Amino acid sequence: MRYYSLALYPTLFNEFLLVREFGGIKNKKPTRIIKEYFSHMEDAVFLFDRISSDKKRKGYSLLH
Repeated sequence: MRYYSLALYPTLFNEFLLVREFGGIKNKKPTRIIKEYFSHMEDAVFLFDRISSDKKRKGYSLLH
């Protein structure tokens, strides 16, 4: 079984950090972590929503 995690954080430098983490549930460490910085929140939210809807379409469950 696999998982995919998305998180959006503000930084101290007025930027926004989108963190994507994914891997297998049986592994203690994630397979991969991708960090992307954005200068505009709208760009970060757009990518967050696009990735989220793509993962839902592929059968991933949404956890809050």
